[in-house]
Amino acid sequence: MHRLVYLGVLITGLLCTSSCDTSFLHKDADLQFYAAASLSDAAREICQTWNTRDSLHVTPVLASSSTLARQISQGAPASVFLSANAEWMDYAEQHSDRVIHSCDLLSNRLALIVPMGNPIRLENAAGLRGRALQRLALGDPSHVPAGIYAKAWLEEAGLWNAVKDRLLPAQDVRAALAYVERGEADAGIVYVSDAKAAGFEPLALGDPPRHMPIVYPLAMLAEPDGRDPGEGAHRFYDWLLGPEAREIFAKHGFITLDSRP
Repeated sequence: MHRLVYLGVLITGLLCTSSCDTSFLHKDADLQFYAAASLSDAAREICQTWNTRDSLHVTPVLASSSTLARQISQGAPASVFLSANAEWMDYAEQHSDRVIHSCDLLSNRLALIVPMGNPIRLENAAGLRGRALQRLALGDPSHVPAGIYAKAWLEEAGLWNAVKDRLLPAQDVRAALAYVERGEADAGIVYVSDAKAAGFEPLALGDPPRHMPIVYPLAMLAEPDGRDPGEGAHRFYDWLLGPEAREIFAKHGFITLDSRP
């Protein structure tokens, strides 16, 4: 039975696109830290910092929250999961029963960005209604948290109907960012943290949709067979709630939440 579960995870990993980190297929890490694509830079620094001071080696596994949640539900050996929204954390819990405990760790804001030189001379979010806009990059709103948040923000701003037929949906928020960097999109909506990482100056900032706050829940996961992940995993989880990890997340543009009981 376990071989069949792992085969399912392997197939899922092979089907991931190029931006999906499939390092969960390797056995050389003591602990796997699954983190949403928007956390890529922060998660790498988190693991580098941790690995210099603890004997437990932690490897980040980075992909869209939807991909990671599905892999977890299929038996991937994750011990800690940091999702970009509550919906995919709920999915992991409901389809795997592996979530031991969780809390809301981070928040973020949305940013409207344009390629270097701003070819269509977009001035603000209202300009998305203009005919010059051909392609607006964002995470696929059918499953990518950044895209789900972006759609809700555009709806609140009365802009969704004007742009919905001009979307360039991406497999995750970092792919949406890449479309803008390469000039394949006239504009993009990403997180402030992504814009900061890539050196973009946001053309406009979007507050989280009123009915859909942007939250990144963190979860401790049981092993695929239901066993506790071990003292080391609990130690790493607790460290992520502490001041040193918070400082790293804040440096990368995330808003840290009071996640302590």
